[in-house]
Amino acid sequence: MTTFILTTALVLAPALAGTAAQKPAAGLPDFMDALQSTPGFLGAEKAQTASGKLVIFAWFENKKSVLAWYYSETHQHLASQFVPDRKAHTPLANIPDDGQPIMAIATITPSGTPKVDRTTLPVSQISIELYKPLPGGIALGGRFSPSTLEELKRRGHKLKVLGPYGMPTGVVAVGVNLETGTLRGAADVRRERYVFGW
Repeated sequence: MTTFILTTALVLAPALAGTAAQKPAAGLPDFMDALQSTPGFLGAEKAQTASGKLVIFAWFENKKSVLAWYYSETHQHLASQFVPDRKAHTPLANIPDDGQPIMAIATITPSGTPKVDRTTLPVSQISIELYKPLPGGIALGGRFSPSTLEELKRRGHKLKVLGPYGMPTGVVAVGVNLETGTLRGAADVRRERYVFGW
């Protein structure tokens, strides 16, 4: 739930306001300033896919910095707006406090009406993931830009750069549009992966 509130706020506030360049929508505090002033916050990137999904990547120095944001006045205000009936719990209880950086990725699919339990936000799907550096580092395909690789190193990741199509594994992803029931699928072209549907 911690990451849900953080990433939903980061992604949806600009969308609800109209554009990322505008001020937050009525009733929403200027959370980006508050987030950037959180000790240990390393940065955030927002994007929108061609299909309209909203995506955010947020980096924190460690679990302590994520919790600093969670308990901040701004976050607590956002949480009460987005999930009014949220129950008390211990945030990030299963995340080890090992001093490692944490990256949160959220993908949100806007919709005309609310379709996710416990929130009145107009979304049909929410996907939240938390990552931390692996002990052996990250294996990357060789088509990433040098600036991207340097930024990952700056954020504490150990990198192993492979050839352009040298990934040892491939991704196969499927999704369901809850409004239309349409199934979608995609496979990583760098490996022998395929998607079939019927």
